[in-house]
Amino acid sequence: ERFTSRHGFDVHRDAPHLDDWREFKASDPFFVPPRFVFYDLAEGSGEVPESKGPGVFCRNVDARIRPEARGDFLEVIRGIALGSRDEELCLQYAWGEDVEVPNLFHFHEEYIIGNGGKEELEALASTPYFEEWERFAGDGGLFMEPPDVKCFTTL
Repeated sequence: ERFTSRHGFDVHRDAPHLDDWREFKASDPFFVPPRFVFYDLAEGSGEVPESKGPGVFCRNVDARIRPEARGDFLEVIRGIALGSRDEELCLQYAWGEDVEVPNLFHFHEEYIIGNGGKEELEALASTPYFEEWERFAGDGGLFMEPPDVKCFTTL
């Protein structure tokens, strides 16, 4: 979800339409409490797209980079973001830096895929900007810790 400010998020959490959620949450359904992460969206992250229904491939990535790589990282990521957004299958490519942890970046991507998406995802992985990322990320020395990558499809 996107909010214009932390205050907007806090107001949202108190909204009456979330009464059922609060009741569910009070039943202690989680093994681990939900974790909220806040980050400032990078310029050009765009508007939230209209829902395309079930089957949209989504990827969330948290990547903490070494401070000395920051400038080059930002340059490469800006190119990837622009290239991704030009892809016909890309619905959203949003990214930004964590508001509390310097050099921790969060990414959210959405792509239209068909029949499991294998061919589409292979095509995306062979784009020049993704290949640039692979060259740049190399052996993983760019990262303070391995990136946390979560993939899912919408229901």
